[in-house]
Amino acid sequence: GVEQMIADFHRRGVRVLLPVIMWDQGTRREGKPDWVAVAQLMAQVGADGINGDTLSGVPRVFRTASDDTGHPLALQPEIAPPDEGLMWNNMTWSELNASFTPFVSRMKWLEPRHMLNISDRWNHDKTDDLQSAWFNGVGYEAWENIWSIWNGITPRDAEAIRRVATMERALARFLVSKDWEPLTPTLQLGVFASKWPSPTETLWTLVNRNEYDIKGRQLRLRFERGTRYYDIYHGKELQPDREGDDVVVGLDIERRAFGAVLSTQIGR
Repeated sequence: GVEQMIADFHRRGVRVLLPVIMWDQGTRREGKPDWVAVAQLMAQVGADGINGDTLSGVPRVFRTASDDTGHPLALQPEIAPPDEGLMWNNMTWSELNASFTPFVSRMKWLEPRHMLNISDRWNHDKTDDLQSAWFNGVGYEAWENIWSIWNGITPRDAEAIRRVATMERALARFLVSKDWEPLTPTLQLGVFASKWPSPTETLWTLVNRNEYDIKGRQLRLRFERGTRYYDIYHGKELQPDREGDDVVVGLDIERRAFGAVLSTQIGR
């Protein structure tokens, strides 16, 4: 039944991680180390990874056991491991203590391919989580049924999740850029941006942390002939203002919402 469930998810392009609950010492033992038993079971059912609940880094023995099966797993601890653990912990899961200035994921900064899933299970307003995910180019965990306690997502947050997920999936190739520049300069108080360069295109993911809409000038960039700019969030081309050797890109961002700018070199 578990194998069939995972196959059903895979047909819809969904990856499946199963939990490793380290404090469960009452279950029938397998007669082999836990990491070997887990790796073999995950290979048997076709799971894509494991979530190490409460762990500050999934131990390296799980990576070795997983690779030995020929069915490598994504390893996701709840708490970011020491830096060396980044070599075998592909993902992390974390709750936030949000501040006005968006946090920068240390794991993502050290390894741009690292995937963090952000969640704040008890918060009734998911804006901080979603803005942090968009700013860092990482994932978000929608969690409504918290051990049978219902904390439903509001219509506004549900629409924000839909929009952020759509943009992240469409722009995924940028969000692993090795030249990621978090907290790149912006022109207005309370608007923060990450810069995601590629050889011929650059993406900026923006968040407005203010309780009011921000309009107009947002980014000052070096002028490059042949470059065009697009407001990805609203789906329209932008016409920057030329100021000497620079251009100033303007767009509107709603209160506590999101923005995205793409620059592309025509003909390259």
